[in-house]
Order: sequence, then C-alpha cells, then structure tokens
Amino acid sequence: MHEKYGKDGLVVLTVTMDEDKDGSAEDRAKNRASIGKFLAAKKLPFPTYDLDFDPKKPPPALAFSSGVPRVFVFNRDNQYVLRLPVIDKNGQAVDEDPMPAIEKAIAEAVKK
Repeated sequence: MHEKYGKDGLVVLTVTMDEDKDGSAEDRAKNRASIGKFLAAKKLPFPTYDLDFDPKKPPPALAFSSGVPRVFVFNRDNQYVLRLPVIDKNGQAVDEDPMPAIEKAIAEAVKK
C-alpha cells in the first residue's frame, strides 16, 4: 500500500506496544530488543514507533487500540475510517482477509 499510494499522500507507520506484562525489567528489555531486531530485518520503507509505557497503565490516547494486531486507516481530516479487525456483537474478531477492505478505504481516503 505504501508503494502504491504513497505518491497520493498515504502515510504508513507501524506502532509496536509489545510488552511482557509479567516479566522482570530485564525480560521486558530482552523482549523489546527482540522486537527491534525483527522489525529491522523486515526493512520496512516506513517508520516504526516503539512505545514504552507501563503496560498496566497505557496512555488514555491508546484506549482505542486494545487487542492486537490492529489496523487503522485515517482520512485527511485525521478521522479513522476503518478499524480492523471487525468485531462481532460478541466481541470476537471476525476472521476475514482484511486487505480488500484496507485497500478500498485507502483508495477512497487519498481521492479526497
């Protein structure tokens, strides 16, 4: 998507909040280092932000992101127009291929 729509203004970034909630500080540091190596090996053409916070007290601005992985597509007005996975009435993720929905939302957002 980055390569296809970047010229139209699409901005892609990844955010990792992975944390060993019950481990020691040393365990958490090793986990974060492992994540960093994994992401570096992917050689992503867009930035990745590694958020560091007490996993028992996430920042209020991240309340919308419980459960991972998540995909959010925001429009040019900074409103999110797509949130995946889709959650059913029982709070369960609907298992479906997310790429068609993501591409459709991005195509519509960059047109405006």
